[in-house]
Amino acid sequence: MALGDTKTFDFVYTGLTLQIIAIDNGDGTTDFQIKCISGSADVNALWWGDGTNDGSSPTLSKSDSSLNMNGTGVDWDGYAKLSSAGLGPAGWDKATALTAGETYNANNVAVDWSNITTLGVRATSTSTSEGSIKGVDGSGIVQELPDIAISDAPAVTEGDTAHFTVTLSNTYAYDVKVYYQTQDGTATAGSDFTGATSYLIIPAGQTSATINVSTLNNGAYELTENFTVQITNAVADIPDALGPDLGLTVTDGSGAGTINDNDPPPVFSIDDVSVNEADGTITFTVTKTGATEVPASVDFAVNPGSAGSPDDYSGVLGGTLNFAANETTKTITLNITDDNVYELTENFTVDLSNAVNATISDNQGVGTITDNDPPPAFSINDVTRNESDGTITFTITKTGATDVVASVNYAISPNTAGTPGDYSANDALTGFVTFMPNETTKTVTLNITNDTTYEPTETFYADLSGANNATISDSQGVGTIIDDDPSGPTLPQTYSGADPYDHDTDTATPTGNTGTPNPDILVGDGGNNNIEGNNAGDTIYGGAGNDTLQGNNGSDTLYGQPGDDDIAGQTQADTVYGGSGDDIINGGQDNDLLYGGSGNDTISGDGQNDTIIGGYGADIINATANNDTIVYLSTLDTNDTINGFTSGADKLDLSAIAGVNAWAGHTPGDAVQVSANSISWYTNGSDVFVLVDNDGNTGTVDLMITLTGVTTINQSDFIF
Repeated sequence: MALGDTKTFDFVYTGLTLQIIAIDNGDGTTDFQIKCISGSADVNALWWGDGTNDGSSPTLSKSDSSLNMNGTGVDWDGYAKLSSAGLGPAGWDKATALTAGETYNANNVAVDWSNITTLGVRATSTSTSEGSIKGVDGSGIVQELPDIAISDAPAVTEGDTAHFTVTLSNTYAYDVKVYYQTQDGTATAGSDFTGATSYLIIPAGQTSATINVSTLNNGAYELTENFTVQITNAVADIPDALGPDLGLTVTDGSGAGTINDNDPPPVFSIDDVSVNEADGTITFTVTKTGATEVPASVDFAVNPGSAGSPDDYSGVLGGTLNFAANETTKTITLNITDDNVYELTENFTVDLSNAVNATISDNQGVGTITDNDPPPAFSINDVTRNESDGTITFTITKTGATDVVASVNYAISPNTAGTPGDYSANDALTGFVTFMPNETTKTVTLNITNDTTYEPTETFYADLSGANNATISDSQGVGTIIDDDPSGPTLPQTYSGADPYDHDTDTATPTGNTGTPNPDILVGDGGNNNIEGNNAGDTIYGGAGNDTLQGNNGSDTLYGQPGDDDIAGQTQADTVYGGSGDDIINGGQDNDLLYGGSGNDTISGDGQNDTIIGGYGADIINATANNDTIVYLSTLDTNDTINGFTSGADKLDLSAIAGVNAWAGHTPGDAVQVSANSISWYTNGSDVFVLVDNDGNTGTVDLMITLTGVTTINQSDFIF
């Protein structure tokens, strides 16, 4: 045996059990602890030997002869007298007299255990039938002074208890007292676990015990943390009477404890931000939500959308945001580019990724930049062209810098000019034009109808609407078409030829001017003339005033010229031109040609088959009983009233008006209903109203004629 080793011997009798533990002091001496387990006995001597009968036992003195172990069959190597036999005067108060539960210690007994296997005891018992006890035990159990170690605790979840097992290398006869203390690692006593400095008892005969350390649930996210339990000392708890405690060898004095967190990691999110282009900067806030005890980080990257860098924003476009444990927000600030170019509302994103010690709940912040520049403006010009130019082109202009595609609708609408009479119906009369950001002008071109019909200067419109990504500063372009045709018959304004009859010398306002029986040229001056031809084919010019002209007999030609004239052809086939005033024209007998010209004229054919052209203005035309033809050169001749029209005899000649090519007939229910490129009619009271469309637009009446006193008409009444 060696220092601290023990050997336990048991002596069992009926009514008595003694247990003797020998403790090697490591210096050639041994301490014996004698314990009475049951019964009672006075222990007088201890004997030891190698358990053989190969020699002689020590010789006892006379006074110790009663302590002999004669008859045990063992030649003993030595003994130690503990007391004399018999209780003596002390009785059971004698130190070696033991009852159940009492012990007696014999210290520093010189024993060489190198060949000792057997222990003997000499005692006197009052609880056995034997009385005198000579006990022999050769089966003593040796228990070496154990080594000690502490194991790592299995990992625990925050809030649970960590269990550290302290283990002896073998059982021992006495308790082992283990002193320990906790030590911080990444985990901290007080916030992560309950620290302790204490000791642990491993009872005699056992090989292990557990140190329990409570961990704390602090509600904050943490990484996996650790701490240790350190064995500071370990001793065999030797009874004081036997000597000092014996220190144990610690083979592993540090046990590691691991704490797994049970709290969710913090969460990163980033907000959406809207700014005006004039604000200068845009700032995103990255927020960390949730309690934590560890630093965290997240990467960010600025990515273009409809907005991009550097045209719309600039600055640090990527990086890592590092948050200390107690930090909850960080900001990302970019510069906004304030240009002078109109743009749509634009956006870009700031994206989060690669969170460390955290997760991401909202990984994208949307940056919205509202433009502060006015949109470009569309305008359209006015254009004047001669009918013979062939085309008319409007220019749509976009004014103002822009970065976006813009468009605008256009529509061609008639005024006094319309389609197809004045411009082509085959052209794109409606549509839209698209401007790329760098485009500033677009054109709309129409083909002009170059007819041979006299018309006044006419206009139509090119209207803009529905601008997209722009406004409209001038929404209407006026197209003006100047006619290149003579205004009906060529009417001289003044007579310039030689007058053989010397009737051109009326310098004063004449009260009368009568021709001769021969063909005369009669010319009025600028006043109000009264001129009468004679019996031949006269030519009469009224001049600028309000004239009264009479042809009398013969096929006369009468020119009213400017002024409100009263003209009568009288007999024969006369030709009468009213001119520009509101004239009264009477053809007289025979087949006359009557042309009212401009102005609101009253024209009467009188007898025979007359041809009547009302011209521009709301004319009153009186047809006679014979076959008259009323001619319309243009839709501008509209709103005439014809009295005395006879269906089946008289004719309405519309052949000079382009675009009229169909007969629609009587409108259902006498409604005002126009059919495209057609002639239709309806009745109202005792009158017939003729409706003419020549441009295909059924929303408007291009020419209307009132026939009084007529209840029905037929297609055969028209020439078209």
